[in-house]
Amino acid sequence: MDTRRLALSTSFGAIYYVYRQITILFLPPPLPDLLILPVLVVLGLSFLVVGLGGATYSAAIAGLLLSITVPAFVPFTFLLALLLGVTIDFFCSILGVRKNPEGISKLRFALALGISSTIVGLIAFYATITAKVVPYQFEIDAVIIADGIISGVISGYLAAKVWDKYLVGLLRR
Repeated sequence: MDTRRLALSTSFGAIYYVYRQITILFLPPPLPDLLILPVLVVLGLSFLVVGLGGATYSAAIAGLLLSITVPAFVPFTFLLALLLGVTIDFFCSILGVRKNPEGISKLRFALALGISSTIVGLIAFYATITAKVVPYQFEIDAVIIADGIISGVISGYLAAKVWDKYLVGLLRR
């Protein structure tokens, strides 16, 4: 593996961590959960940079760092971050995001990130309600789930644009 790609993927994991840490520290719940779009963009870019395993790698780094700084939810935080990376890698691979001769398929990429964020969002929702971490509030919970779906699709499109415009040329050198 190219060390530039690994370093970039590691940086994406650090960006994920810093962004989530800032939102957790400065915004009241459930706002950090609504602002997931940048996390999805960096994990999607990590898949594109490294290939299969890139999003999982970046998410694992972010999950480990978040587990250190948010110890109350150690297994939960790490496992959800890791699951998000794994599902992004899985659906991007299954949908053949990188197999388009003209570049990546923006539609497939948006679909892969939308499906991933929906699955992980529903699992997180179910787990937090079941464990009684947060009270069940239908209106708020419905908005968070809808936001996760919409953010996933938008982030796939945005990450594809960033890849096509900035990163693909940089990594070909």
